[in-house]
Amino acid sequence: MRRLIFLLILLTLVGCSSRTRYTVNTDLIGFIPANTRSNSFPAGSATLVIPGEAGQQVSSPQLDIIESGRIKAKVNVNNTGATPLVGSFEIRLGPGSDSNINDNNGGDFAVGTTELNVPAGSLGTVTIDLPLSSSENQNALALIKKASFRIALKLSVSSAGGSYSIQQAQVSVTGRPFAVIQ
Repeated sequence: MRRLIFLLILLTLVGCSSRTRYTVNTDLIGFIPANTRSNSFPAGSATLVIPGEAGQQVSSPQLDIIESGRIKAKVNVNNTGATPLVGSFEIRLGPGSDSNINDNNGGDFAVGTTELNVPAGSLGTVTIDLPLSSSENQNALALIKKASFRIALKLSVSSAGGSYSIQQAQVSVTGRPFAVIQ
């Protein structure tokens, strides 16, 4: 019986090594209130921070060593006006303690920004896909490695009116569940 237990433990440990990597995906759409996942915006200039100025607090994955990651966001923008819709879309990050991640104060910042230009009466899609590593978007990866962080999507538009719909918002990190000497 002792040998059987020892053999089972040994076989379990063989499956884990310093090369074992786990990817933890956090689907942020579930954290965004349903009434702000899609909504309309008025004619003129509008700035929408979704889910709000405080952003959404997210607990960092329970991995001892986070090596890399990715942040993806995709939003459909419907221009219902008779003039072109122009603006920008960005992903905002901040520390878990920051209550306003849209003021560039307290450690918050834009991690990715792209421009919008949707012709009159058309539907446009804007996507941000950011790799996180020791050589790309290092400040975002360092923030995600902390106990918690805040994230928000910011849509700034100038138009004759329209609507948006969040299609994807995801943070993925890859790492090891335990620290080892290599």
